[in-house]
Amino acid sequence: MSADQSSHNKGSWIVKQIRLVSGLSRNEIAKRAQMSLDEFDDYEKGLQSPSLSSLSRIADAGGLEVQMTLRRKKPKLDPAVCGERLAQVLALADALPKRPAAAQGDKAQFRIEP
Repeated sequence: MSADQSSHNKGSWIVKQIRLVSGLSRNEIAKRAQMSLDEFDDYEKGLQSPSLSSLSRIADAGGLEVQMTLRRKKPKLDPAVCGERLAQVLALADALPKRPAAAQGDKAQFRIEP
């Protein structure tokens, strides 16, 4: 599915949810949103993607308001790249100088007494 098709599907889903939540008919929402029934139907069927302005008018017609939240997408991780980076980190750890194990007297000791 292309990004454009995905956009149409999301837009149509939102338009349909507005109509269902409002309890209004397609004709009544279209009339209140000052658009033709054909235009509204195209949005709801996913034949056209509503602009933010149109979506806002449809929501307002249904007694709702549009709120948007923008956030960064989580990057898709490529297992091959992640594996390569892990191998590099492990190789670097192996290349670090080794410290001798601490002598018994060098370790901190804690004792909890009742």
